[in-house]
Amino acid sequence: MGSQMKSQLVAAVALATLAAGAAYAAGLSPTMKTVDLDARHFAHAPVNRVLAVLYDQTGDVSGNSTNSQNFEAAENDLDDQAADDFTVPTGKKWLVQEVDVPGIVNGPNPVQTVNVFIYYHAKGAANHILPGNVRKEFDNIPAGDNGTGNLTITLPETVTLRPGTYFVSVQANMDSDTEGRWYWSNADRKEALYRAVWRNPVGGWGNSCPDWHRNDECTGNVDLLFALRGVEN
Repeated sequence: MGSQMKSQLVAAVALATLAAGAAYAAGLSPTMKTVDLDARHFAHAPVNRVLAVLYDQTGDVSGNSTNSQNFEAAENDLDDQAADDFTVPTGKKWLVQEVDVPGIVNGPNPVQTVNVFIYYHAKGAANHILPGNVRKEFDNIPAGDNGTGNLTITLPETVTLRPGTYFVSVQANMDSDTEGRWYWSNADRKEALYRAVWRNPVGGWGNSCPDWHRNDECTGNVDLLFALRGVEN
């Protein structure tokens, strides 16, 4: 095969690959309607009655959900992350041992592992707060999926949090082609400040949110559903 023909073939393959990637991304969305809401509402069926509920934001279900996922290498441009804030009250100390997250899987398999992050907060634009430095990160830990996308995540070690505002983020590790996509169920809350945040660093979803930004301005969704369990001192 001549060098010119080889170059043409390489170029054609490259264009086909780009076109396939664009079509793939165009057929997906970082948001999804959540079905069977009651089954995804942790307040209806608490998973762990031994650990105290430290924080519960599982009410006001909106019917929408937001993708928060570490995709396979071929789809790294779609890697995204959602997070929401919570506050440890003055005079209290929380020993967080479990994170409960209602969600839904669009695909054939449950979530096997997740990445969990707890961030300190940082000042954002217009008095909004955003995730700041990482307080604790757990990578590739069991998701505790109940088979529908609800996650009951037992942390590998207790995270001690003193009074202040933090963010929690859960990111599913899933191959979208063989396992599917995981969407974090959203709350229907309309506070002016301190809404959930989202980011898609490489921009594969076509949103202008490469770094942390208000979720409603990135995906159209607002807050996220989650609960924290453990011990309060």
